[in-house]
Amino acid sequence: MAIRRYKRPTLFTSFWCAIRGVGFAIRSERHMRFHVAATIAAILLGIACHISALEWMILSLTLTLVLAAECINTAIEVTVDMSTRKTRYRAMLSKDLAAGGVLITAVNALVVGIFIFAHPIIIFLKGSVTLLGH
Repeated sequence: MAIRRYKRPTLFTSFWCAIRGVGFAIRSERHMRFHVAATIAAILLGIACHISALEWMILSLTLTLVLAAECINTAIEVTVDMSTRKTRYRAMLSKDLAAGGVLITAVNALVVGIFIFAHPIIIFLKGSVTLLGH
């Protein structure tokens, strides 16, 4: 049997594999679908509130971190599931730690969203109340 040499993937192949991985996470993970929906909602809210360029940078970095953390969490879960069939404490701990990382980034995203959107939403609501009162 001949030994095959490793062939470095092309740039296109590397991107395709990354896109396929994100697609797998979206299809297979309920939490990833929730984070994608929250990301879309935050982007639409940012457009509606006319947030500043600095706020867009902070928001995009925050949203990207959450989505990336969820992809890493999914990769860890798949790897742990592949390596053990039984429930083992260290396997469970690995999955819990990865999920904890996602939780930290998601809570951070919520706090950032409050800082960015609270003021525009309050102004909008005060204007709506004024319009309804007259």
